[in-house]
Amino acid sequence: MSRALMLTLGLLMASSVGLIMPASAQGNPLPAVTLDCPSGSIEIDVSPSGNAPFSLVCELENPSSLDETIEISTDIDVNEISLSSSESSVDLAAGESTFVSFTFSADVRTSVVSGDFSLGAKVTSAKVPLIGTAIPLQGPLATEDFHNGSASTKEFHNPILEVKDKSTRQVDSGGSLSISFTVLNDGNSDDTIEVEITNLKELETEGFKVKGDPFYRVSLVAGGTSPKANFSIECPSGSSSQTSISVKIEAVSFTNPSDSTVSMAEIDVQVSAEESGGLGLAGTGLEVFEDENTQLFLMVGGGGLGVLIILVVFLKMTRKSKKEKPRKRTSSVVEVPDDEDDEDDFDEFDEAFSDLDGFDEFDEAFSDL
Repeated sequence: MSRALMLTLGLLMASSVGLIMPASAQGNPLPAVTLDCPSGSIEIDVSPSGNAPFSLVCELENPSSLDETIEISTDIDVNEISLSSSESSVDLAAGESTFVSFTFSADVRTSVVSGDFSLGAKVTSAKVPLIGTAIPLQGPLATEDFHNGSASTKEFHNPILEVKDKSTRQVDSGGSLSISFTVLNDGNSDDTIEVEITNLKELETEGFKVKGDPFYRVSLVAGGTSPKANFSIECPSGSSSQTSISVKIEAVSFTNPSDSTVSMAEIDVQVSAEESGGLGLAGTGLEVFEDENTQLFLMVGGGGLGVLIILVVFLKMTRKSKKEKPRKRTSSVVEVPDDEDDEDDFDEFDEAFSDLDGFDEFDEAFSDL
């Protein structure tokens, strides 16, 4: 269409509107359009748990006094993000408005990318009141409006803690256990991940002790897996009953913990009771005799008592043999020591061991000797 013809149509539209509409109701006699969109950055959630498109709703208005057909366009300069509109073309009467929705989307786990976008609204035809038919518009008469901005995929942190052996650990009193694990960076950006024993105070209260650090940190690229690591734990000893507890482990982004998912594992541990190593008196009420010092005292005391018993038996046997020993008769007069002197000698022992009179049963037991 020539420039002269376009100018003619423009004048025709202006004159037509002026002829059929009162001055108070007249709007813009030339084609016009406005596209009004909220400002602000656009971030698309691409995490596995929250992946969802981002919707931007804009108001489309025809401020002219002509009925218009308006074409909607979209453009974005990054391939990882797709952009679409709810309408490709809208018909608006003079002075009317409507809403158009624009949708930004990306695949789950898409890496962090950003790009510029443009939303457009262009008047492609207008209906002249005197003519009654829509006239295609080009050049200066094909007015348009734009909204420009930037869009990006949102960074997310999603560590995954992997503990292959989650079975209950049976450990002897005073023994130790090792919990091996790896961690996967399932986020969409490089990340530093921290793995930590979260109930450390509870374990220490029960007598457990972690060898080395109770945490592990590793930097991983998106999709990377750490080398195998482990927590080594010493178990308590000396308990008279079985100890049961759980070791709780969590993995979280150290780079941005507030915006990270948490991966957890829980390992049950059972520590057996201490085995009795003394007199085997556990549970009898005589556990006091299992103390090493007490046992030593009893051994010494028992040995001394045995010596006393042997000495008493020896004295009794000696006394009896002296009483029954025959004397040799001779014609000469020989002074024979009086047995009473011997008795006096033994009386000294009787007095010394007078406290042992309660052992008369030993006299009866050895009376035949």
